[in-house]
Amino acid sequence: MDHLLESPPTVPQYVLNVGYLFNNKHDLGIEVSWDHLKYIVSDNQTMHMQGTIRGRDYNLDTLVTPGFVHLEHTNGNNYLMISLVKRLTLTNPQAHRKLSLLFKAGGGGLVPKADSDIMGGHNDGPFRLSGYVMGVSTNLHYEPFKYFFIEGGVKGAFVNYTAIKLVNDGRARQTFFSVQYIWTAGIRVPL
Repeated sequence: MDHLLESPPTVPQYVLNVGYLFNNKHDLGIEVSWDHLKYIVSDNQTMHMQGTIRGRDYNLDTLVTPGFVHLEHTNGNNYLMISLVKRLTLTNPQAHRKLSLLFKAGGGGLVPKADSDIMGGHNDGPFRLSGYVMGVSTNLHYEPFKYFFIEGGVKGAFVNYTAIKLVNDGRARQTFFSVQYIWTAGIRVPL
């Protein structure tokens, strides 16, 4: 929690969701989402490096300085996910104002625009499929008006970058966990 408000909350990050609730009770559905997050690998940290650089094999802990390696996804650590949605209505389903809990679980692809500097070389993009993501979320969903809703939620994800595009023909692999606190406003369209 120490780092929760370390960056200003106004840094442009967004989540776009489109979903469909299937049955008459509207308690089971599917959702496609695009989560535009950002991250920067911290400079001057010790990381385990394994691979080949200019024909030389490495498998050791290394101090990663900006002059050696700098990697960021500030134009998008993007998650393209498909999730199963389960809705638990907390108020009378016939009420004009509804309060619900939404549980979501899904997975999909990672589509970043990697910005990397490696030993004097630079690469900035392009957007490309570079791995996979799996995540779960819980949201409090409130409908104050017939077709308008607001939500607050938390989403956790496991991220596995299997082929981040670096300088020239370079590739990197990386895994980490992420947590998002999400506020959403939207409209519900009856079909």
